[in-house]
Amino acid sequence: MNKKIKEIDIGNFRAYKDLQRFNFTYDNGRKIADLVAIYAPNGYGKTSFFDAIEWAVTDKIGRLEGGKPVEEERKSEKDYILKNKDVDAEFGTVKIVDEDNHILHICTKKKSGKMKGDYRPGEPVSISKELQTIWDEKDTFCTTNLLAHDKITSFLQRYTAEDKTNELRVMWDENNYSEILNNITELYSEIDKRKKQLTLDISKEEKELKKYSYENSQSEKIKELILNYEKNYGFQVLQNNAIFSEIDELLREFDNLYEKTQKDKHKTEVDVNVNDILLKDYSIYMCNKKNLQLKLQMKSEGEKALLIWENIEKGVQKRNNMLKKSQEFSDILGKISVFYECKTKMERNIKNMECVEKELINSQKQRLDITEKIQELEDKLKKGNEVIGEQQIVNRELQENFYKYEKSKLQIQKYKKLVIKAKYILEERQKRIMEYSLYISRIEAFREKKTDIDSIRDIISEQIISNYDFTNKLIAEKTLLIENIEALEKSKRNIAKLLDKIQQLLIQGKDIVVERNQNECPLCHMKYNDCEELLGKISENANENKELLEIDSQLKKNMVRKEELEVKIKEVEQEIDIQIVAIHTRYKKQYTTEMEKTTRLQEIITSWESMVDSAESICKNLVVSYLEKGVDISVKDSVENKEKEINKEITFVKKNIEFWQAENENHKKKLDLINKSIRDCNLRILEIKEENSNIKVEPIFLEVGKFLEESDLYKSEFSYEEMKEVIENQCKMLSEQLSEIEKQLVDNQSKVTGKKEEFELKLESLLKEINELQVNIDSYLLRCKSAIGEVESDERIAPIIEQLNTDLKEKIKELCERSEKEDNILLGLRNLKEQKMWLDRKESCQKQKERLELLDKRLEKLGESKNYVEEFIVERTNEYFNSDIINQIYNKIDPHPTMKHIKFITSKDKKGLKTHIYTYDDSEENMMSPVLYLSSAQVNILSLCIFLSKVLSEKNTTFNTIFMDDPIQHLDGINLLAFIDLLRTITTEMGRQIIISTHNEHFYELLKVKMDADYYPSKFIELGSAGVIK
Repeated sequence: MNKKIKEIDIGNFRAYKDLQRFNFTYDNGRKIADLVAIYAPNGYGKTSFFDAIEWAVTDKIGRLEGGKPVEEERKSEKDYILKNKDVDAEFGTVKIVDEDNHILHICTKKKSGKMKGDYRPGEPVSISKELQTIWDEKDTFCTTNLLAHDKITSFLQRYTAEDKTNELRVMWDENNYSEILNNITELYSEIDKRKKQLTLDISKEEKELKKYSYENSQSEKIKELILNYEKNYGFQVLQNNAIFSEIDELLREFDNLYEKTQKDKHKTEVDVNVNDILLKDYSIYMCNKKNLQLKLQMKSEGEKALLIWENIEKGVQKRNNMLKKSQEFSDILGKISVFYECKTKMERNIKNMECVEKELINSQKQRLDITEKIQELEDKLKKGNEVIGEQQIVNRELQENFYKYEKSKLQIQKYKKLVIKAKYILEERQKRIMEYSLYISRIEAFREKKTDIDSIRDIISEQIISNYDFTNKLIAEKTLLIENIEALEKSKRNIAKLLDKIQQLLIQGKDIVVERNQNECPLCHMKYNDCEELLGKISENANENKELLEIDSQLKKNMVRKEELEVKIKEVEQEIDIQIVAIHTRYKKQYTTEMEKTTRLQEIITSWESMVDSAESICKNLVVSYLEKGVDISVKDSVENKEKEINKEITFVKKNIEFWQAENENHKKKLDLINKSIRDCNLRILEIKEENSNIKVEPIFLEVGKFLEESDLYKSEFSYEEMKEVIENQCKMLSEQLSEIEKQLVDNQSKVTGKKEEFELKLESLLKEINELQVNIDSYLLRCKSAIGEVESDERIAPIIEQLNTDLKEKIKELCERSEKEDNILLGLRNLKEQKMWLDRKESCQKQKERLELLDKRLEKLGESKNYVEEFIVERTNEYFNSDIINQIYNKIDPHPTMKHIKFITSKDKKGLKTHIYTYDDSEENMMSPVLYLSSAQVNILSLCIFLSKVLSEKNTTFNTIFMDDPIQHLDGINLLAFIDLLRTITTEMGRQIIISTHNEHFYELLKVKMDADYYPSKFIELGSAGVIK
């Protein structure tokens, strides 16, 4: 893209408290400066300016990443590092705007939770699609666009030869050949380490194996024991008569057999113990059975006595209930007269309430008749109000339509005037169209060679003549292109050889992965899900030849470009014709624009004429519509007469409404009187009901009524005397029943002695003894059943148990013998297994020796690949850094009177690649190390030249801008002038934009004189205080 930067805005970032806009435009913002110089004393924020740019693009600040001490300080810092500490804002911002107003806007992270500092990648606020390529340049931006002061000053003086090789790698190694070499070296070291470890393991294993001795006859002895065991116990254990191949299975089998034998032996011993206990408990069992029979007889006699006591208690309870009931009847007999008085009063109140209810019904009928009359009058009132509403709507519509008619008449007059004015403008535009048409005809006549250039001299610009100078630039570009084609063809040959070596490396890595069945790449140490995925990735990489394809693609592009240049050089007249066509196109575009405006104006005139027609149509429709209703809406008097008719009808309806309202009020007064009568009747009914309710809650009334209802003696038709006689008869019957109950109680009490509680305690104790005896008997029988099964009689139990014990003891003896044989076999099998392990280890040791031979072969192949890649890198670095561009820049500044040339020499030794930089004179005989023989200023100039060469050789970057942070600290007056000339050359001849900072006021003023903003596209910015633009 190669875009210039138009503006950089920095706010709340590092030294900048407030938002500062670094605007790089001049000529009132119409053009962008090629050179921008920023002057400020140390500590005013120059370095923070470059920190902001570096962080916004790369997410890092290089000088805060340099070395372990700085990294430790950075990680221990808990406060803000990027955001300015003295502002209340939550984050800092950096915004870069290019020449096409595309934006890259980044803000720092907000601190939250356990987050310590804010030194971390920012959050994009806004980034234009056209600037998103900058993310691909994160790793190279500080080499291709930014020259940091600390890197320039420390490169030659502090870096070792190995450090220089690594630092300069980013300048030439776009295809990561150094990374390939590192991978090969790491793989070589890994395999060599494994070889040494494997040699050590083999040595240890051989020493261990010498300690064991092998006995071939032992397996035959074990085999004989197993065969005898199979013969004695009637089942087969050995399958193939090969003990070594079945040893693990035999161990498992005899472990199970031994365990089973031990379990059977233990179970048999337990059964013998159980039987001994049963024999011992047999006499106790027989004694318990006799005691149980005696206890059961005593229980039967106690239960009979307890039944008599229960009959006595029931008789006493029944006598008490009869006495209580007799007393209740006597009490009711004294209160029955009061109950009948209340009952008579309630019946009288009910008759009075029936009379009042009849009066209430008559009043309700009268209220219904009057309510219907009121509803009829209400309907009439509603209909009258509806008529008034309808007439008012008709009147309002008439007024609105009359206004609409008048408005349409005014609109017709307005748009007729606009149409006349627009037609005049249309005529003027048609005249301009004729003028543009004449210009176009003159240009077309010149292009057809009907006229000479004088016919269009007042139309074309001076730029057409200057295009002839462009031919020379095309020739120069063609020469460079030919040199580039030759270099690419040479690179293609070298890379083809290198890819062959890389292919061998990938095969080695694949063999290691298969051998170790690992999921971690032995080259880059990246982990994958499994071995298969890693092998797929290695195969994929093995098939890649991306760089060769890129070189072929670039060669094709260069060849096409070369042909294009040859055509352009021969066709300068065609280029002039293109520029004349542009002028022709511009007039044609103006012609087209005027034609479009004319067409739009014609459409507007048509629209206005349509509005006039529409307004006239509205007026016509309104006149016709109201003529049907007898009104001429175009005449104001006619409209007013219609309004008077409507108002007259409304007045008539309002008088009828007043009459209906008066009649309605009279009916409502009558209704109020009837409602009062109804309320009085309802009040009297409530009073009667309340009096009856009070009678019902009288205590005597409630008590007597409840008693009579529960006793089933009361009937509603009984008189007071009849009810009294019924109650007296009931009292007499209860007295007779009491006498009978007393006789039964005396008879039962004569049959028992003592107290009931004593009988209950004796019976309870007896039941406990019976239960205990029964449990003991049942428990013994259950144990016998478990040991010997069901027995016909108690006398057979002891003989059966004695015979069973004799059989079990014989079985224990047999199990002991079998267990001893199994134990001997297991011991022999375990010894055989140790011998088998010895044989397996011996075989494994032999396989390790074979692997050791394979590793030796791999190391030999890797060594060859490593040597080839190192030689390739040495050739590439020497070829790149000994190009003309570094010496051209170095000679431009001219820091030394004799040592005017630079030479890079990259070599290899046992430790790796080393790059040495030398200066030499014209004879190339006197070479010297700049660090040892040049001054500090000369060394810094040399470093500056080296990094500038990389920046100027890069063309495919997002920004066309070179940032330089205070690069001239050690330059004297002559070198300063030469450096300024170099800046002018870079901006004018190479078309690059430079943004440079300095603390040197003399250099700043010299820049302003040598690259005066009045004659050169430059911009000068000063910082008045820390973080503030002057």
